[in-house]
Amino acid sequence: MRILTLDDLDTKGKTVFLRVDMNSPMDPKTMQILETSRIRESTESLKDLEGSKVVIASHQGRVGNKDYTGMENHAKVIFVAYSSTKITPEWKTTPKFFHKF
Repeated sequence: MRILTLDDLDTKGKTVFLRVDMNSPMDPKTMQILETSRIRESTESLKDLEGSKVVIASHQGRVGNKDYTGMENHAKVIFVAYSSTKITPEWKTTPKFFHKF
């Protein structure tokens, strides 16, 4: 069975729900991200989705664990990594993100 990829789909002008695994090592005292490669890798999918509205879903850790946190810092890493590409996002400001449950 052939698995479809983003190359097989026409997403221009459509809203796409993108689930991304962004769990990253966190400093337990400051809750700052220590290593960002997983987050930066998601920009490849964002480039493929140029021309689409993208809703990104992810989480960091599990409720009650010491690495559980909101996604604001992750969003900033995506914004910086994506902004450094030749593709310019249509964001007017750093996006506002995520509801923490």
